[in-house]
Amino acid sequence: MAAVLKTALQVTSDNQLIAFAIALVFLVLARHLKKRNASNGVVITVVALVVLAALAPTLADVYLERHATLLPVRVTVLDSTGRPVDDARVWSSVGGETKRVEGGWEIAINVASLGPDRSVTIHAARDDAFERGRTTVVLERRGQMSAELRLVRDTDGRIRGMIVDEDGRAVVGARVQVAGRGADMVVTAADGSFDLPAHAATGQQVQLHVEKDGYLAANEHHMAGGPAVTIRLRRRALE
Repeated sequence: MAAVLKTALQVTSDNQLIAFAIALVFLVLARHLKKRNASNGVVITVVALVVLAALAPTLADVYLERHATLLPVRVTVLDSTGRPVDDARVWSSVGGETKRVEGGWEIAINVASLGPDRSVTIHAARDDAFERGRTTVVLERRGQMSAELRLVRDTDGRIRGMIVDEDGRAVVGARVQVAGRGADMVVTAADGSFDLPAHAATGQQVQLHVEKDGYLAANEHHMAGGPAVTIRLRRRALE
């Protein structure tokens, strides 16, 4: 027993632990069967079956690690209300072929593209609905993985530009806001420029409201995340 304990204390890796456990099982079974006067053939057969059962998961992992080049990931996409959708774009952080399957998508991930932690980020987007989402999964060495991700409304776009008068000169101190978003109002700088959150996705149209004392207010629709816009203010007629 002292020798067994000494050996156990020297185990430093998973493979050594497996080998130690198998050897211990072999020793215990051999002694047990010998006490029952079992024949050598019976002892060997029983021990062989136990060893094979113990090694089966490890052998399967090794085989799949060496021979499997693609791991399938089944993806289900939900919209911002939690309903499944079938019109999204789906892709992964490590590439892989994506195809439509019943109930969602399947991405074939190349094992060689995985990092040490075997993690993959799955992305999805519905461009027309301005919804995006992502989730991260850690791929197992065998079996099909599944991932579910929920899309959210993309509101990260910004809108920037300049406010000028009818002669093209910068209007300083003009108040600019996205309609209905007065809390994020900005005031134009010395060169008439402004930059503010659009509360919309890049490519989505928003309405800008601009006002300044002595000028007529302006309301114009522009695209979030697009090129800088220029809005002209007309001077209020003197009464």
